[in-house]
Amino acid sequence: MSDKKKRAYKFNYDELSSICFQVSLMLHSGILIQDGLEAMCNVRDQTSHRHDILMGMAAELKEYSRLCDAMEKSGAFPSYMIGMVELGENTGKLEEVMSALSEHYKREERLRGMIFGAIFYPAVLLVMISVVIVALVTRILPEFSRVLEDMGVESSSFIKALINAGGSGSQYILILIILIFAVVGGFMIYSRISGKSLTIRDLLLRIPLLRRVTDKIAAGQFASAMAMAISSGYEIEDAFTLLGTIITSKKAHSKIKIIGDNIEEGSTFSQAVILSGIFDGMPERMVSVGEKAGRIDDVMREISTIYEDETSIALNNLVSTIEPVMVAFLAIVTGVIMLVIMLPLLGIISSMH
Repeated sequence: MSDKKKRAYKFNYDELSSICFQVSLMLHSGILIQDGLEAMCNVRDQTSHRHDILMGMAAELKEYSRLCDAMEKSGAFPSYMIGMVELGENTGKLEEVMSALSEHYKREERLRGMIFGAIFYPAVLLVMISVVIVALVTRILPEFSRVLEDMGVESSSFIKALINAGGSGSQYILILIILIFAVVGGFMIYSRISGKSLTIRDLLLRIPLLRRVTDKIAAGQFASAMAMAISSGYEIEDAFTLLGTIITSKKAHSKIKIIGDNIEEGSTFSQAVILSGIFDGMPERMVSVGEKAGRIDDVMREISTIYEDETSIALNNLVSTIEPVMVAFLAIVTGVIMLVIMLPLLGIISSMH
């Protein structure tokens, strides 16, 4: 496979977590990483991107390259992970770093799944509601209107307006679908050209309705990244250099900058965190206690777990709120349309008696 193709492939969160976990096991067992990477390339992966990348990394390591250099050359790993691996190799804590990275990407995958689940169900429900309404307006109502005309009853102005709206709207459905795909495609192209690691998840999190969830996600990511960096040997001041490759929220970036600026001006880490407002309530107090106890990494790890749980609850609450609203909307629209249909029929039946 050419270098161009290898650079085009990026490991997903599941793959990154699995690779990190397996490398940490190799290091713990005293197995050479290059031998372990070759063992990971089983027969089923013989023609896959994964096989080619891992075999290429094993070949690089056999030439006395460092793991971080082999990862960077493959182009399949995020810059944050490469930086953490380089730190682990420099400090002799590579096993701990790989184990921490495995948990980090496992958490990111869970987060991705929660966001997808929270968005997917309402989206499917919205599509189904739209299909029902379009079918009623463009198919059932016109047929009903023709039946009434055959019976010598003129359709109400409301039915005519709905039929006209449905006829006009159906012509633009295809255009709307094309526009949606164009926006999503343009977003992905921009992400690749600009070199920013933006994903569909980042696009969804910019929806105003998800703003509170976005803040919790950013706070959890900050806590997780700080815990991993500090436990891996980074000084607090230096750890901020890694955060830009993980957190995509501009609001969170501004808060992180406030923390860094306050630390440079002489504030303690806990004071800087409180001034930034990136945490709220109990996590703020936990940082102060952790700093006094000299266990900031443990406290930040616990805070990341708290925000992960809060994110899950917030997303579930969001779905629980949206679902009945959309169902009620469908019931009201369908009920109004059926009422409009039934009233003329009731008039016809009563006139027959």
